[in-house]
Amino acid sequence: MKTIFKFALTTVLLLALSCTQESVTDGTTEDLTATSAKGKKHAVPIKNSLESDPRTDLPPLTCTPSDFPPAGGRAVFYSTTSHLGKVHGTTINTSCTYNTDGTLTITSDDTTYAANGDILKTEGEITITFPTDPNDPIATITGGSNIVPGGTGRFVNATGRFDYHDMVVNLLTGHESHTSTGWIIY
Repeated sequence: MKTIFKFALTTVLLLALSCTQESVTDGTTEDLTATSAKGKKHAVPIKNSLESDPRTDLPPLTCTPSDFPPAGGRAVFYSTTSHLGKVHGTTINTSCTYNTDGTLTITSDDTTYAANGDILKTEGEITITFPTDPNDPIATITGGSNIVPGGTGRFVNATGRFDYHDMVVNLLTGHESHTSTGWIIY
């Protein structure tokens, strides 16, 4: 009985001494903040599989020569994207330049609406290589987009990068498809 009493008394004393104000503030915890307690933000992988179609409700983008695909290359898109779920969005071309090698480089501002309503902003740049066969309407595209601050919700200060893969556009219909991989910090 005495042994049980001594054990119980020792346990109570240990608990009491370990929970004093002094023992909590003696460590190096004075530099902890809510942000650092959650951990630092770090890049995480992001990927998608995307389809887009031209918008016919917008005036064409002025580009010399102006025979670029329907509706000046402005498009609506839809995809499933990691961290966002099923999404839709718009691409508004901001510039286009015909290069001396016959390719076309286009820059754009893109707005992606996540499944929960959050908005992700990107700035893209692609280069279109036109088919050499006049009977082939499929052009290949290379490029990517930078994820930039300006979104909403958890993406308000997001940064990162998408690199496009297997990107093609049908020059007759304007339909485009590709996959993307990259990273995001949010």
